[in-house]
Amino acid sequence: MTDSIPERRTVDLGRISASYLEAGEGNGPTIMLVHDGAYGSDSELTWGRFMPLLSDDHHVIAPDLIGFGQSEKAYFIGQSPFDQEINFLFWLCEELALSNVHFVGASFGGGVITRAASTTGYGGWPIASGISMTGTGGPYRIDEVFAQILTYDPSVDEARKLMSYLVIDADSPVHSADIQARYEKSLTPGHIEWLTVPRPKRVTGQTAPSDDLERGLSNSTLPFLFVEGEQDRLLQPGWAAAMGSLMPNGESKVMSGGHMIHLDYPTETAELVRSWVAGIDSTPAE
Repeated sequence: MTDSIPERRTVDLGRISASYLEAGEGNGPTIMLVHDGAYGSDSELTWGRFMPLLSDDHHVIAPDLIGFGQSEKAYFIGQSPFDQEINFLFWLCEELALSNVHFVGASFGGGVITRAASTTGYGGWPIASGISMTGTGGPYRIDEVFAQILTYDPSVDEARKLMSYLVIDADSPVHSADIQARYEKSLTPGHIEWLTVPRPKRVTGQTAPSDDLERGLSNSTLPFLFVEGEQDRLLQPGWAAAMGSLMPNGESKVMSGGHMIHLDYPTETAELVRSWVAGIDSTPAE
């Protein structure tokens, strides 16, 4: 396999500026990787080592979401974080003239894709299929663990603690550089402020999707795969099968790994994504 080094690019969306990584342009089907929503996350930290595993035979794009990395730190009062990112990714796809895109999201990124899949017209996205790795769009969270993550106060020790909730072994040498990078990226001006903007209190104790999410997913004909980490400390076991059963073309899979499965098992996750994309008829969902 010939690795393709992701290139950092910036585009003005007319409303806000967006930064993204791109690799493998012209190499095959387009895959958009959507990162998680933890403190310090961005496309590089979440997907930087993963992109080359796909970019030899796929066109891979990984944006920094609004509020993260090098993208704008604008917050749209009156819109949920999910809705803000759905609109942002629509604008980005429109600006880059993308079509037949396979969206793959981790944690919050998977939740964004799940929420888009549940909306009429899929938020305007040119989406061919979706994969949500440990992203539910709201339900099945283990609230007491999420509460620990929300106490993050920038330091290397706090970044290590945060990583311990995301991967199986945060002390592994492969994650040492990620811990330092997460701490440094969490200091990006406007990032923590974006994450801590006052917003409606999240509903806790959800053991099933809300009525609107369940109804939206049951009406969605999009090919969609929910992937659960066997050692995930943040989500209730069995969530992927429950979510997949709601969608006419929904599927589910349980893999060894923590909350960020692709960081624990990158090669196996890349093969899963490659196999999924190859099996999808790349026609935009109606």
